[in-house]
Amino acid sequence: MALRTWTKMPQLQADHIGYERLTVVGADVSVPFGNFVFRGELADYISSAGPHQGNALGALDWYPGADWNVSVQVNGTFGAGESSSLGTLRISKALLSNALTLSTFAYADLRDLGVFNRLSADWAVCDEVHALLGYDLFAARGGMFERYKNNSEVWVKVKYGF
Repeated sequence: MALRTWTKMPQLQADHIGYERLTVVGADVSVPFGNFVFRGELADYISSAGPHQGNALGALDWYPGADWNVSVQVNGTFGAGESSSLGTLRISKALLSNALTLSTFAYADLRDLGVFNRLSADWAVCDEVHALLGYDLFAARGGMFERYKNNSEVWVKVKYGF
């Protein structure tokens, strides 16, 4: 995959405000193996305004049957003398003829050990209406989730689709 485009943010140049060129080069792979799917992605962002930045992702999806799903992935960002890594874990189980789905989805800051975890229950009242109940947990002593550490909450949502 390759893309030649412009950066999102304008830059102040000598006599005007403009956008820098950005080239993105990448590749991805997805390999099924029984109840598992192995996934990987690489991308390099080459900007005329500055140094390279890259991303690498590795993932494993497991479908053990009985409407269970487990997914784990690790994403690393590197370049310009900085790096970060973020992991995700998703576990879900469909119940009651797929009318109720219980799930947990967590982001983990692997460098600074912070976590955002969303626990939820999604009940399909009918084809058009879903009722959801959940809890968002933030826990961190530093890093990207620290600013949200006091934002844990219980939430309720009703969705209507047509």
